[in-house]
Amino acid sequence: MPDDICYKDSMTDDDIALVRKTLGGDKQAFDQLVRRTTPHVFGIIRRFFPERHSLEDIAQEVFISAYLGLRTYSQDRPFKNWLAGIAVRQCYRALQARKKQKQVLESEMGFEASAVLDAFRFEQSGLEMMRSERKAMVKNAVEQIMQRLSPKERMILVLTEVEGLSLREVAEMMGLSQINAKVSSFRARKHALRLFTVLAQHKPLQQAPKGNEHE
Repeated sequence: MPDDICYKDSMTDDDIALVRKTLGGDKQAFDQLVRRTTPHVFGIIRRFFPERHSLEDIAQEVFISAYLGLRTYSQDRPFKNWLAGIAVRQCYRALQARKKQKQVLESEMGFEASAVLDAFRFEQSGLEMMRSERKAMVKNAVEQIMQRLSPKERMILVLTEVEGLSLREVAEMMGLSQINAKVSSFRARKHALRLFTVLAQHKPLQQAPKGNEHE
């Protein structure tokens, strides 16, 4: 599992001490927590929003939410894992907002989209899409696919197929039940494969059935 998302062994005495000082009213202690965990939070947000202005704006919202909800943090789990859940949910809300405003740019998910396609490999297509000379076509196809997915579908695919998180971890981070996460993952993969099939047949993507746009 990539270290950017989940630190299973990252609970340190320093983190806990700073949390306790913050809860005791020491604002400088929280400033230290922010400095310690900013690279971790940025790494998560960058998976979904690589542009700098969105990165900083969403990170600010993450730390505000963390500060306001710090009393809900259970100190028997790594602080960075708890913070990762807040970051993922904030990214999810931001993706939903962009979907509603129709402001999602086709290039924003380029790197993750390519990684998702590599993870799927799409053996069903029978098209040797993984050959090096077809990389540009692959990247373009997956960027189109990712933009047609709902925010929930996109979020789940990146977390499971790119980050390698389990559905249990994804459910916890996104605030879903495990059953909901499992069903959503299945639907997301099915939707992505259906869209890929349409592209493979050289049809306009608009002809493909849409997924659950409201999610």
